Amino acid sequence: MRLHPNPAGSFTILDHDTPYTAQHQRLVLRDIHGRLMRDMPITGQQGQEVITLADLVTGVYTVEFIVDGERVATERVVVKP
Repeated sequence: MRLHPNPAGSFTILDHDTPYTAQHQRLVLRDIHGRLMRDMPITGQQGQEVITLADLVTGVYTVEFIVDGERVATERVVVKP
């Protein structure tokens, strides 16, 4: 999993690649206090997902990539004005 650009403005892009045996994939975005901001299903085994950040305040957020109920990657993204 890779996020770019980071720091980000109104959006960031998630590059992902998961095993073909994966049934369910999702992305979870949390603020620095752990509050859930987004819970998005991911389609496809590999590719890119655009994450809209325009409605979030400036700060640091955690992006979790979850495959079949298990967190497989975590990254921080900085949202700037």
